[in-house]
Amino acid sequence: MNKLFYTLMVFLQSFSGCFAQPFTEVEHMPKTYDLKGNVKEIRQFLVAERSGELVKGRPLNTFKYDGKGTCIEDSFSIDQDSLIHIIKYDEKGNLAEDCRYKSNGALSMKITYKYDDRGNKIEWCRYFSDEKLDGRGTFKYDEKGHEIESCSYDSNGNLKERHTHKYDRKGYLKKWGKYNTNRKLEWGHTYKRNSKGRIKECTCKSYSGIIWKDKYEYDTQRRLYKKRRYNYCRKLVEESIHKFNEVEKYVYDSDKNVIAKKEITKYDNLGNEIEKCVYDSDGHLLAKHTHKYDDRGNEIEHVKTNGENGGLIYGIIVEYVYYE
Repeated sequence: MNKLFYTLMVFLQSFSGCFAQPFTEVEHMPKTYDLKGNVKEIRQFLVAERSGELVKGRPLNTFKYDGKGTCIEDSFSIDQDSLIHIIKYDEKGNLAEDCRYKSNGALSMKITYKYDDRGNKIEWCRYFSDEKLDGRGTFKYDEKGHEIESCSYDSNGNLKERHTHKYDRKGYLKKWGKYNTNRKLEWGHTYKRNSKGRIKECTCKSYSGIIWKDKYEYDTQRRLYKKRRYNYCRKLVEESIHKFNEVEKYVYDSDKNVIAKKEITKYDNLGNEIEKCVYDSDGHLLAKHTHKYDDRGNEIEHVKTNGENGGLIYGIIVEYVYYE
């Protein structure tokens, strides 16, 4: 269920400027979240602090689902502005249209999608309130249905950016790259895998060279045990150690070769994150995240508090309405 909160926080960051400037990237609500049970509606609220207690604050977001678990409407509000998504699907269940409206009912933006006979998305087109084309994107696939290229264009048909994907003989992603309008690599990933197909190394490069490199280790049961990240100087900058129901993450000062920050994340037996504590180099608690879930396993509260005094930094409370 953490996916729901991650999506919301990304949406929060992009929403604040959406009425002042055009959207620069295509966004749409996914058909489903990792929900448990037959959810009809999700209502999200910001957490408020009153008399030392954390309570439900003002409404933030509402998602509506049909009986198949498909998101058909999303409304979001911040300050005095609001945005409503009306989402439509074709007869095959593919996302066909995403219309976004302001609080006064005026159309803010519309995105339409096209698919090939295999159900692969091959094009999106974005329009604003004047119904004029603002941008479009195209997708290409290999004979096995793997996406090998995606491009986005402005309203005049000029290329804005291009993404490429390459796969190995087993169908695993081998290379991914993002190129600018001059067809120059901005950054990309190269993957190396073990005999079981699991990633053992990921290298991130830009036109100037290596940015960072991740290395992965697995235990005897093929579960991720350790992940290390090295910078362009091959110095260790991050390390994550995966244990049963717990992950320890260390961020290093590569110049001094000492720990700069530490995170300990705990999970329940269902794999849900229940707590994350962030510490500085001296072991002082900087911040704490806590999560609560309902009896079906859906997240109902996520709160981040200050490590020094326990004061509220931010939080979200979620209410669910289920189909009978």
